[in-house]
Amino acid sequence: MNMQCKNKNRGFTLAEMAIVVVIGSLLLMAGVQVLTTQMESAAYSATRFKQEAIKQAMITYLGNNKRLPCPDTRNGNGPGALLFTTAARPDGIENRATAGVVTSNCAATFGVLPYATLGLTRDAALDGWNNLFSYHLTTAPNWAVTASFADTNVGGLTINDRTPAGAVLLLTSQAVTVVVSHGKNGTGAYTIKGTRAVLPVAGTHPDEYENTNAVANSVYYKREYTNNSAAIGGSFDDLVMPIMANEMIAPLRRDGTLKNMGTSLSQQMDTINNAIVGYMMGAGCNTPPNITGLGLSVTDPWATTIVYTSSYTTPPVTNKLTASDINLVPAGNAATVAFILTSYGPNRAAGGGDDVVQNMTVGQLRGLLGSAYATRCP
Repeated sequence: MNMQCKNKNRGFTLAEMAIVVVIGSLLLMAGVQVLTTQMESAAYSATRFKQEAIKQAMITYLGNNKRLPCPDTRNGNGPGALLFTTAARPDGIENRATAGVVTSNCAATFGVLPYATLGLTRDAALDGWNNLFSYHLTTAPNWAVTASFADTNVGGLTINDRTPAGAVLLLTSQAVTVVVSHGKNGTGAYTIKGTRAVLPVAGTHPDEYENTNAVANSVYYKREYTNNSAAIGGSFDDLVMPIMANEMIAPLRRDGTLKNMGTSLSQQMDTINNAIVGYMMGAGCNTPPNITGLGLSVTDPWATTIVYTSSYTTPPVTNKLTASDINLVPAGNAATVAFILTSYGPNRAAGGGDDVVQNMTVGQLRGLLGSAYATRCP
């Protein structure tokens, strides 16, 4: 009877306990690995989600301002010279050559995402590893200045990949801007404290080094993740989002925020022509000495003044369309050009094959004046 009780109360042997400990350790390690993988996946997904939100903010900003913001640089002069400190942390406000003057150029083209200027919170500018996104804006052409904007503009930033064999593969050389997360290792990233993580080693991690813009040559690498430091280009965990011109222009056209600039110019010139005719009907068929006094915009969609050229002789200062058209050069007929409106087009300079010229003939003016021509243009 006592022997039976002893058997029932027998505990685990040391060997059994060891097996339990080993199994428990294996399960714990597996659980940690699963948790780590899930956390890394969540950080990756959060980073991609935030990059897409940043793109949408840029599209909205471009639609409202016809320009993109400069990087937040604290008026630094380039990579390695950004003036962030723990006392002067990144504030998300763009920095220009002349502080607060949006017609001036960027203080530097590479820096921290200007999240506040874009209307975003600081949290929106932190990647999945709580580092600030880096931001590079092209200067060819200058997307930071409204006067340089054109819906035909492209960018000048180069994005490369690598083939499985490690050869450089060009993805594009026309990116307008690039938003970079420096990944889990964070090398080259700026923190909210104003400090910068150590740069990647150029000799062993050249592709990640390029993405810190340390050589300032507007080249970036967008590759698949690899932790193989022996791979050509080095190990790589950066998340690079280039943004092309069409990615921003197309949605603005679809929702009507941005019209085709050629169409906008045509409509603008028609408006100016109608204003000139309206002026003539109230001024005894006198044409205006200039178009700046007509009370409408004479700046074309590329921020250049539309040129108004009258075909009348000078003097007289006041030019009048008459029945005989004696003031016209050459002496009048319906096909004689009365005045010309000229836009220099996207290149903003005379010539170059993109000028838009609109002629108004005497015959067209007579038709637009209608019955007023007979009574007011003797």
